[in-house]
Amino acid sequence: MLSLNCKVVVGNITLAYINNVTIESSTKELSQTCVIHLPKSTKLQDTDLLNLIGRGDTVEVWLGYNTDLRKEFEGYVTKVEPSVPFVIHCENSAYLLKQATVSQSWRNPHLSEIIAAITTTPAVVEEMQFGAFRINQTSPYKVIEGLREKFGIQSFFKNSVLHVGTVPPPQTAKYDFQQNIVSHNLTWKTKDEFNFGVKAVSVLPNNEIHEYTAGSNSGNTKTVTYYNLSEVELKRRASTLLQQQSYDGYDGEITTFGLPYIQHADIAELRDNEYPTRSGSYQIEKTTVSFGQSGFRRTLKLGQRIV
Repeated sequence: MLSLNCKVVVGNITLAYINNVTIESSTKELSQTCVIHLPKSTKLQDTDLLNLIGRGDTVEVWLGYNTDLRKEFEGYVTKVEPSVPFVIHCENSAYLLKQATVSQSWRNPHLSEIIAAITTTPAVVEEMQFGAFRINQTSPYKVIEGLREKFGIQSFFKNSVLHVGTVPPPQTAKYDFQQNIVSHNLTWKTKDEFNFGVKAVSVLPNNEIHEYTAGSNSGNTKTVTYYNLSEVELKRRASTLLQQQSYDGYDGEITTFGLPYIQHADIAELRDNEYPTRSGSYQIEKTTVSFGQSGFRRTLKLGQRIV
């Protein structure tokens, strides 16, 4: 018999009971969010929590079964609602990226130089170079989001490490439709139905941008960024990547139990004994963790199929 257990640490306060918690994280977003609901009666040494918890306090959320806990979230309090129930809104290290402004300019910086100048957060950065690059009274968060919007450089946090244009080595978790998948809204699609596309971006030394799109630009589009590629080479790489990424597979989400543990950017290996040809592995684009009186669940949004 599995029993649910949790530990929530906010500043110097440790709580072993909550109403529920919801944690969302994605490879498409810098911000990972966590919302914690506490019973109205929760107090510490007869002091209301509103007087003990404030914006900027550190937060850790540990969840599990039978006292075997794993850290599911680490971040900071962004807002407190003294309602019924008591609600604590939290954000990961993206919160820190929003708290300062920076100004600096470079002639020909590498991307790693830019990231190192705007944050001390541990980071793994794609190796590429820019021409003249200037930041003027802008938060590190907006700088990184600007890299996404202008150059297509995807960034996200995983295990408190910032990945800029890179993807960490994935872990793999196995799921069986007849065993540990609670529910799903998956639909099977062919590669034509996915409307998959690739947008290749080449950043030239003068920061001029060349773009080339292969496949559909109205469906799921993967953006890849290169430095100083010719238009011919850019088209070749985009076409090659499109061929590699086109597949028949599932689209949608699955909901599973709290175990096995899995995060965004990891790999979900799906097995289907009734339809073996539809088994396959998918990169997880987004996870939503829910824990509380209704149980412990993970909802996984499937990304591209690993073929």
